[in-house]
Amino acid sequence: MVPGANTKRQSDAPPARPACMATEPIAWLDNDERTPCIGCGPHNAAGLRLRFARRPDGRGASAEWTPDAAWQGFPGNVHSAGLYLALIETMNWSLYAHTGGTGLPTRTAALDMRRRVAIGETLVLRGQVVSLE
Repeated sequence: MVPGANTKRQSDAPPARPACMATEPIAWLDNDERTPCIGCGPHNAAGLRLRFARRPDGRGASAEWTPDAAWQGFPGNVHSAGLYLALIETMNWSLYAHTGGTGLPTRTAALDMRRRVAIGETLVLRGQVVSLE
C-alpha cells in the first residue's frame, strides 16, 4: 500500500450528497457489496471505490472521485490510467442506469487530456447514453 493512500470507502458512512448533484434527488445505483471490481468494488482497497447515482433524466450516471497518492503518476498529479479507469467505469454505470442491464460500451479508447489533474482534486464524473445503436 502507498503511504497516504485512502483505505476507507466513502460509503462506509452514510453517503454524502455529491456536489455534482447538489440540487437533484439522489437515486443511488445498487452495487453488489461482494464485487472485487477495481473501479466500483466497495471493499477493494486498491480501487477507486466509485459509487454512482442515476441522473435525473435516467440517461446516465454521476459520481465523484478524489484521487489520493495511490493514483499518482507524475509527482503531484493523477496518472492517466486512473483517469481512464474512472471514465470507463462511468460509461459502464451510465449504460446500467439507462438500460438496467450491463454491457461494455463500444467506444472506450479515446482519452483527450487537456490538463493535469492534481492529487486530492475532486473530479465530477458524468456519463450520458446518447445512442444504443
